[in-house]
Amino acid sequence: MAIEQIVVLALLGESIVNLGMSIYVKGSTPWYLGIQWKLLVAIIIGEIVAFGFGADLFLALGFESTTPYLGLALTGLMISRGSNFIHDLIKFVQNLKDSGFATPVNK
Repeated sequence: MAIEQIVVLALLGESIVNLGMSIYVKGSTPWYLGIQWKLLVAIIIGEIVAFGFGADLFLALGFESTTPYLGLALTGLMISRGSNFIHDLIKFVQNLKDSGFATPVNK
């Protein structure tokens, strides 16, 4: 696995945590008023788009998953974050590759 792949996974992990923490606002009464419905709908739409079109960004970046559909599901979460997030991530990976910093890491 290359360094840029590890960095992408770290960014993805942070993104998923932030996304999960944003779905519900603590202390809302009744509980369902705390759900961020727009965000939840965006996640659902992102998943539908990723699975419907077979969009797997991780496969395109050279990741090999041992879990079927994991790349599609994670791509759906990334799609739900919007085009700015995807663009910034791709630009970051490309800059990392161009800088020569991205070297293979021993397995």
